[in-house]
Amino acid sequence: MTTILDREKTQRIPVSRSPGSRHRRAGSRFRPEVLAGLIALAWALPAATHLVGADLLLPPVVLVATASLLRAGRGLLDRLMLALFLLFGAACAGGLLLSVWPWGLAPVPVAGSALTLLAVLGTVTRRRPRLPRPTIADAASVAAAGVIALYLARPYLRSDLAGRIGLAMAGEDLTRHVTVFDGIRQVHGYLFLHSDEAQRYVYSGMIRYPQGFHFVSALLDGFLPQHDASAVTAFNHLIGFHVAGYGLMALSILWAAQWVGGRLLSSYWRWVPVVVALSALLIKGELTADFVDGYPSEIAGMALMAALIAVLARPVAARRTQLLMVGSLLVALGFTYYLFLPGMGLAAVVWLVMRRRRLPRLAFTVPVAVVAGGLALLPLAMGVLGGGQTESLKAAAGAHNSRAALIALTLAVAAGVLGAAGRCPAVWRLYRWAALSLLAFAFLLGAYQKLTTGHTGYYFEKSLHGAQVVLLIGLGSLATLLPVPVARRARSRIALALPSLLLAASIGAGLGLVRGDSPYRPMMSGPEGNWGAAWESGRMAPKHLGALATQLIAAYRTHPGTVTLLLSDDAYSNYSVSLFAATLERNAGTPISRGFYIGRLPGASPDAIRDMILRIGVPITAVITSTRLLGVVNQLRLDDPGQRIDSIDLTGSPAQ
Repeated sequence: MTTILDREKTQRIPVSRSPGSRHRRAGSRFRPEVLAGLIALAWALPAATHLVGADLLLPPVVLVATASLLRAGRGLLDRLMLALFLLFGAACAGGLLLSVWPWGLAPVPVAGSALTLLAVLGTVTRRRPRLPRPTIADAASVAAAGVIALYLARPYLRSDLAGRIGLAMAGEDLTRHVTVFDGIRQVHGYLFLHSDEAQRYVYSGMIRYPQGFHFVSALLDGFLPQHDASAVTAFNHLIGFHVAGYGLMALSILWAAQWVGGRLLSSYWRWVPVVVALSALLIKGELTADFVDGYPSEIAGMALMAALIAVLARPVAARRTQLLMVGSLLVALGFTYYLFLPGMGLAAVVWLVMRRRRLPRLAFTVPVAVVAGGLALLPLAMGVLGGGQTESLKAAAGAHNSRAALIALTLAVAAGVLGAAGRCPAVWRLYRWAALSLLAFAFLLGAYQKLTTGHTGYYFEKSLHGAQVVLLIGLGSLATLLPVPVARRARSRIALALPSLLLAASIGAGLGLVRGDSPYRPMMSGPEGNWGAAWESGRMAPKHLGALATQLIAAYRTHPGTVTLLLSDDAYSNYSVSLFAATLERNAGTPISRGFYIGRLPGASPDAIRDMILRIGVPITAVITSTRLLGVVNQLRLDDPGQRIDSIDLTGSPAQ
C-alpha cells in the first residue's frame, strides 16, 4: 500500500489545490435576469438586517460568500483565510473611495456594494458557491488562536474603566491608536483625506500614519450594535479589535506554518506539535510584548506578513487568484504597517522572477502588479515625503529582543528546512527566499541605524519581530521530519503521538517557556516570568494612573477649545494621564500635542512645565498634585495674564 510519505515524495508542483480540483468546465450561458436577481438580493439583505438591528451578520456573510467563490486550499480554514486577506486588502484600497463618497462607512451601502461586486464576479467567472469541509486541524488552529486571544483579554474583561485605562497605559502607545480609530469614525474615512477635520482628534504626526488596521476596525465597528457614540465606547471597542488582531495574528501564523508544510503536515502526529509549540510561543514569547505595549498596527502587519510568506512559498493553484492574493496582501501591508513592506516587497519580486513562467498573461499580470504596487507604496510615500517619518528610523529602542532566542529559532528552522527540502524542494526554496529577504532588510536597517546613530534603534527591534514571524512559520518544518508511524506496530494512540509531544516540549524547554526564564522575561526584572504571565497577573499595569485619568474625565471635563493637564512630580504620569483623558474626551488634537509631541517628552521641572503650558497656547485646566508645581502655575498666571489657567489644587495646600 502506498503510504502518505511515498505520495509526498512524488509531489512536484508546490501549489495548493482544493480537494478533487479539476479543470473548470464551462458553465451555462450568461443570464442577465439571474445577475439582476443576485444584485437585488445583495441590497435587500443588508437593508433587512439593518431594519432588525442585525448588521453584525453582514461581515461573516461577505467573508463566506468570498470564500465560496475561491478555488484554493484543501480545508475550510484555507479558504476562509485566503478570503479574509483578500477582503482586508480590498478594504484598505476601497477605503480611498469610501472616505469620499457620500455614505461614509454606513453598513448598508458598504455591504450592498461588496455583495454586488461578488455577485458580478461569480457570474462573470461562472462559479457557483462551494466550500470544502472543515478538518480537525482547522478546528484545533481556530481553538488555539481563540484561547490565546481570551488569555490576553482576561485582564481587560475583569476590569472597570479605570482598570482598562491602566492596562492600556502599560505601553502608552494605545492612546494614539485610539485617537486614529475614533478619528476615522468621526470623519468617516482616512484621516489624510480629511486632514483639517482630523486635527481635532489626533496630533498632526498621526494623520499620515499607516491606518489600514484602524480603517478596517472602524469599518467593522459600524456593523456592531452600539448604545452610544462616545469616545469611551470607541476606546472599549478598540481594545476589542486589539485583542482580535492578536488572535488573528496567532491564527495566521498557525495556518501559515501548516499551509507551507502542505501534505507533509496533514497528519495529526505532525500538525499537533506545530499548534502546541507555536501557541506556547505566541502566548508567552516576545511577540506578546507587542500586545502589552499596545501596537495593534504592527500586530496586524505581522498577521498579513505571515499570510504573504505562506502564499509566496506555496502558491495557490489558480494563477490569477495567486497574483491577486499577493497584490492584495502587499496593499494591506503597505496601508497597515509599511515597515515590513520593503522586505516582503523584495520577497514578492523574487517570487515573480522565480515563477515567471507560471504567471498569467501579461495583459493581466502587468495591470495587477502596477496597481497593487502603486497602492502599496502610497502610504509609505505620504509618510516619507509628507510626514517626515524617516526621522523616526533614528529613534532609540526602549527594549531589545533576545538575540539568543533569534539564534535558537534560526538554527532550528535551518535544520528543519534543510531536512524537509528533499521532500518538497520547490516549497522550501521559495520559503527560504522569503525568509532571507526579510532578514536581509532587518540587517540593512540595523546597519543604517548603526552608521547614522552609533546604535540600533526602535524600528530595528520592530523589524526583528517580523523576523520572528517568518522563523515561527519555518519552525513547522521540524515536524515534517517526524517519522510516519506504522499503525499496526503501534500499541496505542499515545505511542503514535509521543514523538510529536516530545518535540513540542523540547521546543518550549529550549526557548525558556517551561520555567518562564530568559529570553522571555519582561523589560522589568522580577518575579513576573515571561510576557504572558506578567500581563495576565496585572502587575504590569499602572492602575493608579488609570484611576487618575478616570478622575480627570469624570470631575474635570474639558470644555471645547481648552486642555486639561495633570501636573505632578512625575513626567510620565503627566504625559500619559493627560493624553488618555484628552483622548476619551475627543480633545487629543493639535493644542495638547503641541505640549507633548514637539521636541522631547517634557520633564517635571518648573522650567519644563512652564514651557509646555506656553506651547499649548489655549486655556488650560491644571489639576495639580505637586506643591512645587502649584507655585509655578501661580507665578505663570501672574507673569502672563493672557494665558488663561484654571488650577485645581489637589495638594492640600492653602489657596494662593
